[in-house]
Amino acid sequence: MIVERRGVLQSKAALASAAHNPQVAQSVLGGLLHGFFVLTGWVLAAALVVLVIAVLSGPYRWAVALRSLV
Repeated sequence: MIVERRGVLQSKAALASAAHNPQVAQSVLGGLLHGFFVLTGWVLAAALVVLVIAVLSGPYRWAVALRSLV
């Protein structure tokens, strides 16, 4: 997902630089892609939360000790 996001940023920059007015094109493309970037941010945050929960509920010695303290 991060690679895809970087590809979108590169494409956005290439499209904006090829336009007649790059500042306007950058602004319009930024507005169009804003929802995509917000959504990918939420998905990556949710994946991080799932990763933390998975590690804390695992069989690791330190995770078991932490759970026993809680």
